[in-house]
Amino acid sequence: MGKYFADIHEGPDSQMGNKPETVKDTEEIIAIKRNLESLVDPNERYDALLPLSKALIFQLRYKSALKFLDQAVELLPSRPEALRMRAIRRLYTLDTKGSLEDFFKLRAMDYEDVSYQIGLGYFFSAQYEKSMKEMEICYDLANKEMKIAAMYWQAIAARRCGGKATLLEKFTDDYDCGHHTSYKAGCSLLVGHTTVEELKNLADKEESDLEYAMLSYPLHEVGVKPLEDIVKRDSFWIGFAYVAAWNDLHYEGRGRS
Repeated sequence: MGKYFADIHEGPDSQMGNKPETVKDTEEIIAIKRNLESLVDPNERYDALLPLSKALIFQLRYKSALKFLDQAVELLPSRPEALRMRAIRRLYTLDTKGSLEDFFKLRAMDYEDVSYQIGLGYFFSAQYEKSMKEMEICYDLANKEMKIAAMYWQAIAARRCGGKATLLEKFTDDYDCGHHTSYKAGCSLLVGHTTVEELKNLADKEESDLEYAMLSYPLHEVGVKPLEDIVKRDSFWIGFAYVAAWNDLHYEGRGRS
């Protein structure tokens, strides 16, 4: 599958917070920018802006990439590639309003099912009832890995708005979750099949920061795991549970926009 991001990359303080980026352009990025200066044709510029954005995204310089994705979307708004890249990076940087606008445009284009991303956009902007509805749509359309993810987020959203976690009613101890075992463990706690102590022990032994955040976020929801404990393990901050914890800690769960 390859690497998710470069060894030298930006962190949450600059991408979700207000600190400046410190990672410099690679030779590849410099070359693409230089080539871009000579391109006038909209299609050629668009096609050059995509690899430039991808190179910046590999460094987790999402805010820098967003500037070029804005240009690409403005050039050819009917093409979905840059819009899709922009939508998810807006979500990761907690520009929830912009992300939701982009994902609704993609839905109108029939690009692919984006109910999960829209559900997260609503969750990150504290619109929990709307988030729950989108997760129900996602569950009906998704594969087994995404079904358990939709169940996880809907259950937490339901706790926050006093709603009914309808998807959690489908949970069983032998639920087939594919590789999303941390989401399943969180759902097991929320449905009452796993104790707080059992999940806490599992989280505290977890070496992966991505999985740790997924295991720990439901523990925060039940008042056990402080948000500070989740966000201090930031080597894989681009997981949605980590973003949610950062959002709760810094923006009262409502995003930046």
